[in-house]
Amino acid sequence: MSNSYHEAGHTLLAFLFPNVFEIEYVTLDPIKSKQNDFESVGGLKCKIIKEYNKLKPLDNDCIILTLFAGFCADDIFNKIEISEENYEPKNWAPKLSKKRYEGDVEKMNNYLVAILPLINLGQVQYFSNC
Repeated sequence: MSNSYHEAGHTLLAFLFPNVFEIEYVTLDPIKSKQNDFESVGGLKCKIIKEYNKLKPLDNDCIILTLFAGFCADDIFNKIEISEENYEPKNWAPKLSKKRYEGDVEKMNNYLVAILPLINLGQVQYFSNC
């Protein structure tokens, strides 16, 4: 059940940002989702509709929010208090190290590696401002 909340979190935000994302499908079928991520038991398949060098700062924020939305939906499902403290790096590190989040963490890392040179902002600085 938690996986459905997780994928719904990503999907809802991708749906709310149609100028940034084109949704191909969302699935909870582990066989279908493994086509994109061997460890996955579900997933959102969508694409960013602009080239990275044409993304505006607000587009980048929408993408990062969408990447984080699954984690936030999990917290809501698990009745974990949504507070600033829960989203500080010291509290996120243990959560992000869980095996079930490997695909999300990899996508987030790949995205940040691709955009950081384009926005002239260091990764540590970017995360500290989020």
